Amino acid sequence: MFNALTGMNQHTGNWPGKTVTRAEGRYTYQDSLYKLIDLPGTYSLLSASTDEEIARDFILFGKPHCTVVVTDATALQRNLNLALQVFEITPRVVVCVNLMDEARRKGLKIDINRLSEDLGVPVVATAARRKEGRVDVQNAIAEVGQQQRKAKPYTSPAPLGIQKALDELVPMIQSMAPGLPNA
Repeated sequence: MFNALTGMNQHTGNWPGKTVTRAEGRYTYQDSLYKLIDLPGTYSLLSASTDEEIARDFILFGKPHCTVVVTDATALQRNLNLALQVFEITPRVVVCVNLMDEARRKGLKIDINRLSEDLGVPVVATAARRKEGRVDVQNAIAEVGQQQRKAKPYTSPAPLGIQKALDELVPMIQSMAPGLPNA
């Protein structure tokens, strides 16, 4: 997706560990210039590895206008864990369901509109290598990034014990790191 949007030929892969540093690219859409940061591929932000830590820290401290979570349409369930973790950090998310051509070939059907309703964020179907859905992704990024579309991502309520701990910790975190999107 990064290459489809930027026109670059960055060596990418759709599995964790493939990209271990971040790459930057740019593209213009509707007379606006967008800077795209390609973060390491990961299935989680729990920071058990360097790639997870790089991705988590950028989403937390880089304060992106929009975070695009690229998922694999042929293994959507595995990728939604990451999307849910990103929702805990920021509501400014677009979920890109990539490899739709492979999903169709395998007979998989994904109700993109229903998924968007359930997740509470824009969800776009793409086949990046074929540039299918590229304009839809650009439009969703523009809407979310410029706050024309307010998302209300799904988040599960914390169990009572965890909520009590959060109620104590969040003010401390906010005082130590003011301006975090979601302490």
